[in-house]
Amino acid sequence: MSTIKEQTNNSDHVDWIEKVIEKNYITHFNYDEFTNKQEFENNVSSIEKIFRTNWNIIQNNLLINITDSDDIEKIIDKLIDHLIKLHDEFGYGFAGVKQIIEQNIQDINQPLLDDILDWLIKNQTSSKYIFFRGFLYFNGIIVKRNGDKAFALFSKASKDNYFMAQVYLGKLYKVPKRAFYWYQKSAENGNKLAQFYLGICYENGKGVEKDCFKAFEFYEKAARSGNKYAQLRLGGYYYNGKRVKKDYSKSFEWYIKSAIQESKFAAEQGHSSAQCYLGLLYEVGKGTDQDLEKSYYWYKKAAMNGNKFAQLNLGYFYENGRGTQKDMKKAIEWYEKSAKQDYGKAQCRLGYLYENGIGIDQDLGKAIDLYKKAAKNGHVAAYYCLGKCYQDGIGIEKNEVKAFGHYKKSAEKGYLNGLYNLGYCYESGIGTEIDKEKAVELYKDAAKGGNRDAQIRLEMISS
Repeated sequence: MSTIKEQTNNSDHVDWIEKVIEKNYITHFNYDEFTNKQEFENNVSSIEKIFRTNWNIIQNNLLINITDSDDIEKIIDKLIDHLIKLHDEFGYGFAGVKQIIEQNIQDINQPLLDDILDWLIKNQTSSKYIFFRGFLYFNGIIVKRNGDKAFALFSKASKDNYFMAQVYLGKLYKVPKRAFYWYQKSAENGNKLAQFYLGICYENGKGVEKDCFKAFEFYEKAARSGNKYAQLRLGGYYYNGKRVKKDYSKSFEWYIKSAIQESKFAAEQGHSSAQCYLGLLYEVGKGTDQDLEKSYYWYKKAAMNGNKFAQLNLGYFYENGRGTQKDMKKAIEWYEKSAKQDYGKAQCRLGYLYENGIGIDQDLGKAIDLYKKAAKNGHVAAYYCLGKCYQDGIGIEKNEVKAFGHYKKSAEKGYLNGLYNLGYCYESGIGTEIDKEKAVELYKDAAKGGNRDAQIRLEMISS
């Protein structure tokens, strides 16, 4: 095989791997995320090298070192300490911590797991061990999931003032006032996760009177301790000027702190929202210099983490060649991903491409289906598009009454083109009786919003 041909084949392999990673068909990790690499004897000619390896616990700090020499109490103490660290220092939520603890014990043999449970049952005098036993029942780790037993154990440890049990007890309570009470107790005892949940309670008025100033205060405390969800909320507060002076620079600062806290665990995808907002800030140049390449970078990271808003925006970037090379095929792929998550805006955009055969074979039936889905999901432009299709008989039987109805729905939601077309229906008697006064009123509303067709129509009527 020639060198050129060999390089081409290697490049093809790399392209293929990059594509399946981008489509989330496989879970991937970097080579340097592993340690103790031991090469296997390879009897498979098509594979160059095979390794047995361990996760690089020094780099990602998610796995702890449990050795055969550790006694049971030491193993349990390590797991409890790590659990607390994951919540309070790394900012992981309940689901993420569950997955990480599961990964930490996955290589422990069953007899030892049984011994851990037996030891905990015999040592229920310490609040931290009472809590940890509850944690196992809460998550169904080692034992079968049992919410009642978890609740009883968390309650017992909470009454002993154990801060971690208190936040978990708050999580279990369905009564908002009781949940708030235990979050508050836990926060008073220094728990960072509880501070975040207190912020949620104050922001939404759950178990306490709504107070966005206090919500901000608790989010800030949790955010400064590294809680990525609190950092995300703070970014939103500064971006929208919610109970704090609008400050895009501070918004950018908090979003980037949240966004860079990557997680390999499916349950911990909160950072994707921050990544998406970073993409937006770089796109519009708020809080930082405009940089479409960086915007593309963050949208792509968020999109690959399943964020439907970022998937749509990434589609726009590929469609229009913003921050990356124009690629309609990739644009459609990302629109489809977003649309599958029932995002009306993506469904409508995809419908428009199918209707007009842009970057894809024209398919009016698919266009109508997508418009209907988008309208069902409340996207105002989809009502307008359906109105156009019904009015002109595009991909569906012509029906002026239905066209009028869809224009009306889009107009009621303030969609400018919908206002104009509804006005035209009233002026021309399309799907309704002629009403010139209503037509002018609607034209004025559309014109006020900047609709050029409405402005021209008003000039024609007045001349």
